[in-house]
Amino acid sequence: MAMEETAFEVSDILSGEAEDSATPVSQQLQPLSLATMSTQVYEIAQHYKLRECLGLGVGNGGYILTHCAAEHPGLFAGLILISPSSQPAGWWEWGMGRVALTTLRTWGWAATARDYFAKRLFSPATLQILGGDSDLVRAFHRDIQTLRPGAVAAYLSAVLYRPSLIPLIKKLKCRVLLIYGAEGLYENDCMEISNAINKTRFALLEVQHAGVLVNEERPTEMLSPLQLFLTALQLEGIGLGYAGEVGS
Repeated sequence: MAMEETAFEVSDILSGEAEDSATPVSQQLQPLSLATMSTQVYEIAQHYKLRECLGLGVGNGGYILTHCAAEHPGLFAGLILISPSSQPAGWWEWGMGRVALTTLRTWGWAATARDYFAKRLFSPATLQILGGDSDLVRAFHRDIQTLRPGAVAAYLSAVLYRPSLIPLIKKLKCRVLLIYGAEGLYENDCMEISNAINKTRFALLEVQHAGVLVNEERPTEMLSPLQLFLTALQLEGIGLGYAGEVGS
């Protein structure tokens, strides 16, 4: 069953000022938090008069979209969450994250900061391929250095100080597909979401030998679950120009 092209608008929302061409984050949003970023997502959707949104979020991007969908249940038709965080930062994430923050603010993209983010996002198996010199890891180290260190530090600080998302999970009304890497930083967080969420419109997939970035490490593992998820939304009338109001 093919969805109508005219029913879609694709929007990519990035953390403010991280890219070279981006404008600085307003002082009104400082200090940055995942909650304020969730509010920004809602304001963007309101500005463009979006409805029946389908959100795709990875790691803490999944946290932000889940927060927004829980606070504004009429906005989202579905969420695809890839290894989302849901709990406060653990001891390794927090302790090494503070070191990475100091490095970013003082020396920029030194090896300490790059290695921290690589360990956050990839599985140990991926980092060990070719002694850490695989095409995927090499591309990651190259591309991450194109981001502004100060902006990434502000985002990382917001991530490290995040509160638990679990109290909001039960407020979700939309369909949810949660895919997580068995070797990822947020494996336990995903289990907490699974325990708290309403199971009637929820699907869970564990991907072996993957970290947070399942979409980069094991993309083919996601194809069938994504197809089934989108088909389920179509059967509900989502994406076909349905005039009803999501969440009503």
